[in-house]
Formats: sequence, C-alpha cells, structure tokens
Amino acid sequence: MTLTKESKTLIQEITGSSQLNRLPQSYGGGLCFSKPFFGVSRGDDPLFEKFKEVIAADHPTPAEVWTVNGLLGKNGLSADIRILSMVFPYTSEVREAGKNNDGKLPATLYTIARNYSEEFINMILQQTVEFFIQKGFSALAPKLTPDYGYIKKENPFVLYSNWSERHVAFAAGLGYFGFNNSFITKKGCNVIITSIVTDAPLSVTVRTIDNPHNCLHFTTGKCKECVTKCPSEGLIKEGYQMEACLDYCKEIRGVLAKRPITEVLKKRYRKFQLEDRMEVTYPVGCTFCQFGVPCTDKDPLDIIYTVLQIRFLLAIINIKEVRIFRVTWGRWGRISKT
Repeated sequence: MTLTKESKTLIQEITGSSQLNRLPQSYGGGLCFSKPFFGVSRGDDPLFEKFKEVIAADHPTPAEVWTVNGLLGKNGLSADIRILSMVFPYTSEVREAGKNNDGKLPATLYTIARNYSEEFINMILQQTVEFFIQKGFSALAPKLTPDYGYIKKENPFVLYSNWSERHVAFAAGLGYFGFNNSFITKKGCNVIITSIVTDAPLSVTVRTIDNPHNCLHFTTGKCKECVTKCPSEGLIKEGYQMEACLDYCKEIRGVLAKRPITEVLKKRYRKFQLEDRMEVTYPVGCTFCQFGVPCTDKDPLDIIYTVLQIRFLLAIINIKEVRIFRVTWGRWGRISKT
C-alpha cells in the first residue's frame, strides 16, 4: 500500500470508528460525517502565491507555514512539500435534518453535528500528523499551530483565517466556490474541510478546474437558489455580504445559548490575531444557503457535464451510423447496377 493510500485509509477508518464523530445518544447517536475524500497539492503550486492577492497579502504559503513553525527549511523546500486536503461530508441523516429548519434557526441535529465537528477534526489532524511523523516525515496541521487564527479588518469589513481551508482544497482539485461563498465538492457544499502540510511524498491530485467560481449561477446565469434560503441580508442577489452573514450567525448563537440544547453543545475558543483576544463561542453555523439547493449533496455540474458527454457520444455515434449507411448504400447501389 502506498503512503498516500495508507494515510487516507487511516483517516477513513478513524472517521468510521471514533466516538467524537457521533451525535449524543439522546439525539440518536448516529455519525456526524460520512466517508471523507482527499486531494493533494504541491507546495510550489503558483496558486499559493495567488492567494496572497485573492485572500490577503499575509496569507502564508505552505513553505512559510512550514518554516514559521520551526520545521527545517532547505533548498527546493516548496517543491518537496505536499498539502493533504480532506473533505468530510455530513451524513445523509444530518443533511436531511438540516433541510427541515424553520427558516430562522438551523435544525437541531445539524446544529449539534456542526458543533461537534470542531473536536473531531482536531483529533483527526493530531492523529494524521502523528502518522506521518511515525513514518519518518515531518508534518503539521496549520489549524492547530499557535499562529492560526482569524484576522478582522474594518473599512471595508473583512474577516478571514490565516489559512483558508477552502482555497487549499481548490488548489488540491477538490471543487470550486459557489455564489453563496461555500465550497462545492463532488459531495456538495455541506462539508467540513481541513488539511495537513507534510514533506511525505504523497501523490499529487490533478486539478481539472482552474476557474474558482464555477457553480450553476456562474456557468449558466441561473439558479441563485441559495439567495432565497438566506433569512438575513448575508446573501443577496448582488452576492455574499460577509458582515451581515456573520451578524446573523452571532444572533443565532445568542438565541441558542438560552436554550436547553447548550447542555450537549461544546465550546470553542477562537483566536483573533490583530485584536490579540480569544472569543468563546458555541460553533453552530448557519448555512441555510447550503440546504435545499442543487449543490447541497452533489456537484450539479457533474450532471450537466455527463449529459453533454452523452450528447457528444450520441452525436459521434450518429455520424458514424450515417457514414456506415452511406458506405453500405453505395455498395448496394453498385451491386444493384451490375
């Protein structure tokens, strides 16, 4: 078994067996996430430099994350680094529950699963890093490093993490961005994404999409169903409005904090770099725009591309049939004349 396959198998086995990936027994005890899938990018992929323009100038490259956290640098370091991006889709049970929200608050089952994802993902990262180290390589999880956190700026308002898991997943060929700013994968946009940086010689995934904005709306000019699902001004027909979206998420946390559900929710400590402060929250998300839309649990473009491929193949077959008919008819005509 190759190192790439061995690491992926390990993560999938942990996902299926870990108690951290389960809902409380009082809520059925089912899995929060189904089988994860993966992509691998190179540390010297030009996209990582491009992210400094797209996200922020201080968004680090994999090599910068590597050296700032004390791992040894060397000539050609970027070319030797691999970034293992992991996508964890919520189970169909959680997704079905998520669709049944009241339009103002997220569904209870989804709220709990989203809340539990934090501790589960951290455990996955720790065990994956340990796996690579035991194999004789170096590795780190940017999300677990001391410098990881959120950067908030005003005028204009912007909030971003200093390691964007969604952009890293794009570099690994795992999907693209939708109109609602979610990341759409082959298993839809209702997912959690994380990553590991290592010098283990993992096999790199071929990225087939270079356009980061590639959802139904951007490709066909239609859809925008996510806009109709948003209960706030966070998503309007002109596009995603980050500040309004975050304000509504904060409002949701405030309401849920006064309800019995907090008895099973887990706290999160979120670090804001520029303000040098920690925020204690219950991560519950909002994601109304991810439920009841074409990209909830699949990449809707796959269907379009499949139809186009079938039409293309039928066209080729039709052309061949015409040619065969013409050749056969021509021969028959020559025979009939003799």
